[in-house]
Amino acid sequence: MDLIIQFVGQTLVRAIPTFILVYLLYWYLNKFFFQPLGDVLEKRRQATEGTIERAEAMVAKAAEKTAEYEQALADTRAGIYKENEAARAKLMAQQAEVMEGARKTAAQTVASAREELAEQAAASRAALHAESERLAEQIATSLLAGRAA
Repeated sequence: MDLIIQFVGQTLVRAIPTFILVYLLYWYLNKFFFQPLGDVLEKRRQATEGTIERAEAMVAKAAEKTAEYEQALADTRAGIYKENEAARAKLMAQQAEVMEGARKTAAQTVASAREELAEQAAASRAALHAESERLAEQIATSLLAGRAA
């Protein structure tokens, strides 16, 4: 057993310079390689996060502008619709006035034509009545003249 302890002790003594070199290599790599690399990676991560945050802010701003644009577009469309409805209502009112005027004119024309027709019918009846009286007299005269002869 003493031999094993002595062997382990000698091995450890011979390994001390290796441990020191490994520790120095660890310190050197950490100081001159891993820390600068970590710093660069951290800066890159922060820059990436900053870029992502700015991109998200731009997307939010674009969405806000889009919503404003769509609202303004909807308001404009509603205004145009109201104007069209007002113009249509005005046009319908004008058309109704024109139609009413045309109806009145047509009614007056029909009434005056009926009056004229009634007057002509009355005149024709009177003329027929007078003509029938005259013809009746002629027939009566010629019948009486033919009997008298």
